[in-house]
Amino acid sequence: MRRVLNEAAREEIQQLLTALGFTHLGVLSRGRYLVIYAEEGGEKMPRLRFGRIDQGRYALDMANHRGGWEPTPFTGTLAELFSLVTEQFGWVLLEL
Repeated sequence: MRRVLNEAAREEIQQLLTALGFTHLGVLSRGRYLVIYAEEGGEKMPRLRFGRIDQGRYALDMANHRGGWEPTPFTGTLAELFSLVTEQFGWVLLEL
C-alpha cells in the first residue's frame, strides 16, 4: 500500500514540475520521502524533500550545500507545500 501511495505522490509532484517547465528536475521516492533532485554532471543532486507525516500531510526539508537536510517549520499537503516552494523558495528549483 505504501508503495502505491508513494508512486502516486511522486507522479503528482513530477507533473507539477513539468507543468511549470522544470524539466531539469526529477522526483525520487525514498521510504517516507519524496526527493526533488537535479541531475548535474551525471549525479543526482537533491534540492528538497517532502517527508510524509501521516496520511496526506508532509513536512518540507531543504538540502544544504554539504548534502545534508535542513528541516523547515512548514507542513501541509503536497499541493500546499509545492505552492509554498514555488512562491517563496523558487530559487531552489532553478537550473544551475
